[in-house]
Amino acid sequence: MSLVTAILAALLSLPPSSTPESVQDRSARLGTVAEAIDSVARSPEEAAALIVIGYEESRLDPLVHAGLPHPIWTQDRGRARSLWQLHRSGLVRDWDTIAGTDLDATTRAARDALRVLRSAAYLCNRSSLLTVSDAERAIAAYGNGSGNCRPTVASRHRAQMWERIRRRLWAAPRESR
Repeated sequence: MSLVTAILAALLSLPPSSTPESVQDRSARLGTVAEAIDSVARSPEEAAALIVIGYEESRLDPLVHAGLPHPIWTQDRGRARSLWQLHRSGLVRDWDTIAGTDLDATTRAARDALRVLRSAAYLCNRSSLLTVSDAERAIAAYGNGSGNCRPTVASRHRAQMWERIRRRLWAAPRESR
């Protein structure tokens, strides 16, 4: 099993959003998300973090993914885009082109989300994501956007989810890339 297959399995194991979407459409769209994550993540830890943040920020909702208005969520009053709810910043280089369900837009969004996450991990841990406590702090800083590394109830929950998914990704047999 390749890492992209394990990423897709992890994505499909998460509960679907409330926006109606056929099983086939969800599977195909999340296949695109898995390919994008696989192409930018340097490790199962980074891939797991992108899965968790994408799910917790947007429930992987197809409308949010497409950059369309959602009937309930406001995407931070229009200031956030993509599954990873990115705001304009110096770290988000492609904000104008990260909305969309195609592979190119999804990859740009995943790359920018990972850039923000790596910055938060360095700020909070002076390293990458290696432990659950690293993930708690980096995810807290990612979520609040202010560089505050103090773990919250939400970041602790996300870090525990990260650990479960990270273990799944590491357990997946690897094909050579």
